[in-house]
Amino acid sequence: MTIEIYIALALIGFALTFYLMLDGYDVGLGIMLPFQGNIQDQRVLVSIVQSSWDGNESWIILIGTMLWGAFPGVYSTVLPDHYIYLYIMLFGFFLRAVSMEFQGTKRQFAQYWRYLFFLSSWMIVLPQGLIFASIICSFLNPAVVNHVIMNTCIVLLLVLMYGINGMNWQYMKSVGRVKKKAVLFSRWLIVSFLLIFSISLWMLLQKNAILISFSKERAIALIAVAVLIYMVLIFMYSYYSFKKVQQHVATFYAALMIDLLLVIGLGLFMFPYISPEVLIENTASPSPSSIRFLVIGVGLCMPMVLWYNLFAYRVFKGKQKYVNKH
Repeated sequence: MTIEIYIALALIGFALTFYLMLDGYDVGLGIMLPFQGNIQDQRVLVSIVQSSWDGNESWIILIGTMLWGAFPGVYSTVLPDHYIYLYIMLFGFFLRAVSMEFQGTKRQFAQYWRYLFFLSSWMIVLPQGLIFASIICSFLNPAVVNHVIMNTCIVLLLVLMYGINGMNWQYMKSVGRVKKKAVLFSRWLIVSFLLIFSISLWMLLQKNAILISFSKERAIALIAVAVLIYMVLIFMYSYYSFKKVQQHVATFYAALMIDLLLVIGLGLFMFPYISPEVLIENTASPSPSSIRFLVIGVGLCMPMVLWYNLFAYRVFKGKQKYVNKH
């Protein structure tokens, strides 16, 4: 592999991590919206999302651009089996944008737009989970690992991870009973994630469960990543158990760490394959200069997107309190 391919993969991993974290919190708030209780509390959560949701999708655009330009073979080896999931996900992005922009309509319609926000959030997270599950299960021996159970576990893990991100953001940005709900939901989500994560690991550790072989060093690295994920989740659960703790950024960084560890674990699990039969270098652009051009272009865009996200969060850094809007 050329150095350009490694840089392209690193940029994709970087963008994927920030997408899971930043878009994860507003999708997480969306999928948890009906469980938040009364309409007033739901308005608070929608107001939290409205301040900065529009910049979070930039990361998935950068991921798609890198895959299209640097690894065009991915579109011919992976995407044809997932077009329906991508169409649903893109339509979910469209509906979420509409629901966000029309939240300020008349009282009799506002609740319906919140329902649409909830529905669109599920239309985003479920296709993503199914795509990840399909790719990961392609590496697993169907005679040893039940693909239906494993697919279900992976989809649930993604849903729970988004939910944890959303509740962390709700905990940081809210006060009163809305903040207390974030603590309660976070505990249940973390416990559920730990349980399903343990089941998934147990299935992966079965003899001959994985179709490709790992070196000793890679196996140790994967185990270390899994242990770190357990440690961070236990830390988060313990953090939420101390009611007198006033700091709010610790859970945000902990959730970011989980997203980063999951991306690292996915990379360690798959690299250098895109599927058990296809090496990722065989899906790369035949022209190194094309990859180099794309790496420079996207590499320059990423700091600007990151700056925009930081600027938006800086401007809207305060807590969202109860509002009297319709």
